[in-house]
Amino acid sequence: MPLARWPAERACPRATFSLDQAATEGRPVVVAAELRLEAGARDLGLKLITLEVQTSKDFETALEVAAKARAQGVYAIATNTIVSQRRRVAEIALSHRLPSISELTLLANAGFLIGYGADLEALGRRAATYVDKILKGARPGDLPIERPTDLELVVNLKTARALGMTVPEALMLRVNRVIE
Repeated sequence: MPLARWPAERACPRATFSLDQAATEGRPVVVAAELRLEAGARDLGLKLITLEVQTSKDFETALEVAAKARAQGVYAIATNTIVSQRRRVAEIALSHRLPSISELTLLANAGFLIGYGADLEALGRRAATYVDKILKGARPGDLPIERPTDLELVVNLKTARALGMTVPEALMLRVNRVIE
């Protein structure tokens, strides 16, 4: 089974797969986040199924709804609930044969198929420079707000094999880290 065109397509436009319907789980904190997801799905030609997940008790039901709706993959918004239960979410998604991705690479470490987002170690190093400046007398309000500049693409080949998927070579050439 081939993989799909996901948000990772933004970083790897030639490493896309065939997908026409995806589900997203999580609870966007702001309506604007949900609107951006819908617009992104539309741009990619995907039908987006929004799954309401408010507590960890909702995972099984939400992913069952996605599977019954014939979603071909799940994009998990990295809420505290999902991050704290990431292994369980990955296991449930896998049990429903749903490839899963997220913007946090640590979810790929837990069994998600793909993680694509800010390099958390680089963010930590950058935060240390802010702490240093503040300790040297800089006012926090005077420091500029920065966006992440280092993005990381992680592919979990163990999950891909369990799903019977082959990761395209074009995508593998862009991967920062592979989980065997």
